[in-house]
Amino acid sequence: MNNLFDNTLPSIKRLIKDNNFSAKKSLGQNYVIDQSITDKIVKSVGNLRDKLVIDVGAGVGTLTRSILKFSDANAIIAIEKDVQFKNVLDQLRGYSNNRLNIVFADALKFDLLNNDYINDITYKYQLSEIAIIANLPYNIGTRLITQWLDMIYKVMCGGNDARTLKIASITVMLQLEVADRLIAYPKTKAYGLFSVLIQWLCNVEKLFTIPPEVFWPVPKVKSAVMHIKPKYGISLGCSKKQLMCVCEAAFKMRRKKLKNSLKMISLKNPQLIKYLEANPNIRPEEISIRDFEKIASMIDVADG
Repeated sequence: MNNLFDNTLPSIKRLIKDNNFSAKKSLGQNYVIDQSITDKIVKSVGNLRDKLVIDVGAGVGTLTRSILKFSDANAIIAIEKDVQFKNVLDQLRGYSNNRLNIVFADALKFDLLNNDYINDITYKYQLSEIAIIANLPYNIGTRLITQWLDMIYKVMCGGNDARTLKIASITVMLQLEVADRLIAYPKTKAYGLFSVLIQWLCNVEKLFTIPPEVFWPVPKVKSAVMHIKPKYGISLGCSKKQLMCVCEAAFKMRRKKLKNSLKMISLKNPQLIKYLEANPNIRPEEISIRDFEKIASMIDVADG
């Protein structure tokens, strides 16, 4: 397989030039043209043999090549919205020994845990876990991760909507500013609702940063590769709806004292009023995730 990619397929730069590919700003497209970067990403993920690998935003196939070359996954799905890449991705599928499947779809509308196509593949290979590996478009990265967190939460709760199939890991390239929000801690500028939500459900690690020069077109910002691992098996102290209600109200006025940010929520909640009176000067950006969970458990909203 390695010799095939080294000797048969053209370089990514040559591929873009020969096919006259364009980068659509509306889709947030920036192609990785340095194969060593995507090779490094796949090598960092570890054993993928017993997982369905999902490559979101496959594009010209740089990351897809690395997954085929360096992973031991038997089943890979590349999801791409832009049909200009059909011939290139079909060519990779021809070289994949039936490991690669191509889906042309909008990833934002693609439910990984409730999808007949995915169910058929996981049944065929007897797989119960998904590993997402992706170079996420800058304009939808946060929205996609938020959707995946919702899927993770449903599995953690084990409710009627949960599936036996679950997301085992998410390894993604993101704009550095967004990546820093994922791992931000209290009393930092980047700390906010997104930081609380993802760290509540997952362990998050920054693997390495990526300079703009490895992309085409060259973006104006740096990127980073993040590894996200759900905390399956932990006991959640509140519902996601409770946590979101508190965090949205708190971070809407992050520099104000928490007692002011949560004024409307605490009006008829004696337990929360008592907590805020005991901590009169604390601000949202100073509160730990564990304390946000504790506060959220006090409020009365429907589970969700």
